Amino acid sequence: ELLRPTPLRRLRPAVRTTVELECALPASTAPDLVPFPGVAVVPAPASETQPVAPATAFPRPVSLQGAVASGRITLALGPWRTSGNWWDAAPWQREEWEVQTERRQVVRLVHHQGEWTMEGIAD
Repeated sequence: ELLRPTPLRRLRPAVRTTVELECALPASTAPDLVPFPGVAVVPAPASETQPVAPATAFPRPVSLQGAVASGRITLALGPWRTSGNWWDAAPWQREEWEVQTERRQVVRLVHHQGEWTMEGIAD
């Protein structure tokens, strides 16, 4: 649903939402790969591996609870970060995510000033 063009119904005002986050782990802490039957996995020599810097791992939404939609998130695209008024005494910045729940609800989530809101839902 999320990867095809879909009309988005804007929610005005935006609906406050509780979002659970999970931080992606560096590759070095990921479980060992389980190959497909008949396929051998050959690890790269130690000299060719590069550790993943923890700064590249950022929290991703894994579930949401709101008045319009709720459930475990099966697909999350983003974040798209925007900001403005950086020249002013009151600059702003926000982060947007397009997510799909296990019930196939497609939602636009926004994180702004420490608060999560739902700004739209696909019809």
